[in-house]
Amino acid sequence: QGRAAPAPAAMTNAGAMQGRAAPAPAAMTNAGAAQNQAAPCPGAATLEEPPMIAPIPVAVPGVSSEIVPYTLTSTYYLAGKLKEFCGRLVKIEFVLGTTGTLIDRIGILKDIGAAYVTLEHPLSETEITLCDMYSIKFVTIYLESGPVMIRGITA
Repeated sequence: QGRAAPAPAAMTNAGAMQGRAAPAPAAMTNAGAAQNQAAPCPGAATLEEPPMIAPIPVAVPGVSSEIVPYTLTSTYYLAGKLKEFCGRLVKIEFVLGTTGTLIDRIGILKDIGAAYVTLEHPLSETEITLCDMYSIKFVTIYLESGPVMIRGITA
């Protein structure tokens, strides 16, 4: 008595929208797609993809073969601006996690990439720190040419 009547044999879109799924036509299933593919006509040209040809690198004097990202060449971006200060003593402050904790690293700015900076320890040329560009919050650049005192360390 409380049961719904069986679904009609031919379902309409309205029936499908009421939560009933209509069966997929044979042409839309993988098996149906394989059956509906026609065999090529004898003697007909088949369309094949051309072979992949790798570009041949050509050395041009004075031009780097590496593609340099725009963020490294434009001073509108942090990486491009930092390139101006390579070789200088810097203090870089980084944001850690979602709490906003700041830590800093001090060193000689050696290299800048699209996603990293490298710092050389100011008192040791054998220690280099690789830093994540995307967590940098503040950069202090020491422009003095003489020794600078930071946290009791003269660099």
